[in-house]
Amino acid sequence: MAFKTTVLPVILAAILVLGMALARAVQPVVVVFLWNVPTDPSWTTTYAFRIYGTTNLTAASNNWPLVAVVTNPVVVSNGTQLAFPMSLIPAQYFFEMTASNWWGESPFSQPTLTPAPVSVLDNLQISR
Repeated sequence: MAFKTTVLPVILAAILVLGMALARAVQPVVVVFLWNVPTDPSWTTTYAFRIYGTTNLTAASNNWPLVAVVTNPVVVSNGTQLAFPMSLIPAQYFFEMTASNWWGESPFSQPTLTPAPVSVLDNLQISR
């Protein structure tokens, strides 16, 4: 009987700590993609934009998975810039984009990246 009363609080405490760590570690963050387009309004109605992304920069960009197809971007900055918000789990990501229409898909844009998440501080000390 003593075993049950001693072990149960330890197990419950471990589950609570693990649950708090998991809840804190997987909070998504919204990032906004911005890109420039010509002032021709057909860019916003006849084009689809594809966002490809990876966390592995060593993979060739034509092998990166498709993470979003944007058919209704937000028009900002006098119609010359488009925006698209996307929710991500914090990590360092690399992205490229293409535009497509009836004629096909464009070449990949230049790559862009999100910064790496802040790492945990180790070996914190106080001295006087």
